[in-house]
Amino acid sequence: MIEFIENELKLTGPVDCLDLGCGSGIVGIYLLKLTGSNVDFQDFNHNVLKYYTLPNILINLKENNESFNEIWNKAHGRIKLISGDWSNFPNDKKYDHIFSCETIYNTDNYSKLTDILLNCLSPNGAAYFAAKSYYFGVGGGTQEFQDFIKDLPSRPLICEQIKVIEDCVERNIIKITHNSS
Repeated sequence: MIEFIENELKLTGPVDCLDLGCGSGIVGIYLLKLTGSNVDFQDFNHNVLKYYTLPNILINLKENNESFNEIWNKAHGRIKLISGDWSNFPNDKKYDHIFSCETIYNTDNYSKLTDILLNCLSPNGAAYFAAKSYYFGVGGGTQEFQDFIKDLPSRPLICEQIKVIEDCVERNIIKITHNSS
């Protein structure tokens, strides 16, 4: 996803972003450092955010001899940590960009994810999901997620595959926007 953002998306200037299912927060950290964006980091598990994501953010934002308190004070207004199930995701903010990696493996979560997109993606915003084309053993994947979105009543979202990454397992990046027609 980082390579795609850097080489193809080419974000300029700060925007409001969500790193959905962030884990270590690599995508969000990249956005913080290189675009000056405001980033909300979301993961199901509060302890992942507290003991893995946040330390990783602080380490990667460290410059010279800054203390972690100085880094936190400098970045505090630009980051937010959100934990919990996607069905309880707060919908009080609109994001210019939503990024998510390896989160569409479980088809049971597709309605939760699309609710977040419908409620939290700004009208001109875009969401990018990087994932395997198919997750063996669980049945999800990029094509299944695209089909789910295309089958939503009144087709409120547009979904397109924008990149294929050939590796030992095919991965894709799909882009989702609001349907303005």
